Amino acid sequence: MFTIHWYSLPMFAAAITSAALAVASVALPHARTTTTKTFCMLNVGVAAWTAAYALEIELSPLADIALAPIGSGLWWLSLVKTFGLAATAVHWYLFAAAQSRHMKLVRGPSLWGTIVFFAYTVLVVPANPLHHLYVTASAAGRAIDGPLRTAYLLPSSLYGIAGTYLLLSSLWREPGPRSRKRAVIMALAICVPLVGGIASNIAQAVGAHFPFDPTPAFFGITTLVIAFDVFHAGLADIVPLSAAQAFQATSDVAIVCDSRLRVLTANAAAKRQFPAAATGVLLADALPDVAAHAATCLETDCDYLPFELTLGDDVYWGRIYPTRSRSGGALGCVVLLSDITELRYAQEQLTRAIGRHGGPDAADVAHKPR
Repeated sequence: MFTIHWYSLPMFAAAITSAALAVASVALPHARTTTTKTFCMLNVGVAAWTAAYALEIELSPLADIALAPIGSGLWWLSLVKTFGLAATAVHWYLFAAAQSRHMKLVRGPSLWGTIVFFAYTVLVVPANPLHHLYVTASAAGRAIDGPLRTAYLLPSSLYGIAGTYLLLSSLWREPGPRSRKRAVIMALAICVPLVGGIASNIAQAVGAHFPFDPTPAFFGITTLVIAFDVFHAGLADIVPLSAAQAFQATSDVAIVCDSRLRVLTANAAAKRQFPAAATGVLLADALPDVAAHAATCLETDCDYLPFELTLGDDVYWGRIYPTRSRSGGALGCVVLLSDITELRYAQEQLTRAIGRHGGPDAADVAHKPR
């Protein structure tokens, strides 16, 4: 008869919570973003990890299931646990990169690095019964780490550290006291599984009886805190679906930036005319003159800043529309650029014609569009 002990219940509860968060992260937002997709996979990994570990401590509390014969029930359980561990590590890093708007880290070499690590883990660990280089059993029956486990732990730890740094540093740099409070809460939530893992390792080192490692269950608490931050702060729902369609259809250049003037998204016109203003790029690197006007707008209390800009042979009428919190802090802005080159050319021709034939002062003729 299968018996569930009290210390397994937090694991099963964390698995159910993470699975629910995985579904909610892609079902609730109006638009699916890289942030919601990576958060979904992060919770899928945590759910697989915690559920498999809960079954492990019930079915095989004394032996590492990585030593189970290939094809056995414990071997399949080890496969699920390995998938969960690898998915949690890489998607923690990818989620943090997407959440902090470091979009270059979720594509290219960085993305390929996570794929290689994931493939290494899910291939090496299940094959341990053949090569015994991941873990081996001592004469006393205890698992001994092999060289391939060290090769797993190093990048896994680095992904965890890098993801934590990206997430906390991004929150800390956001303007306003509320962002600092969010960063502190997030730091405490991240410390919970860390402290649990350290306590478990110390207990095992001194020979104390510790029936389970609480890290998986505590990590479920961390994802729950992150989920509240993601959905409550609206970071996963920057552009609602209906607004996104109009945003993409407009002929004007439209660029959405965060409070640090990093490009969050751009419409089709912006991508066509200014390909350098890609997602994740600082606006100052792509359009420095526009960034200067945007910075001025965010640093002041203005709700709208018009300007005229000449880029090469083209003339643009620009507008900055800041987005502010209830306390007045800048959350970001929308940059709109309308090409008025032909209008300016027509005004110049009209001014010259009036100057040749006499008439109103040129200054009364030339005017900015409304």
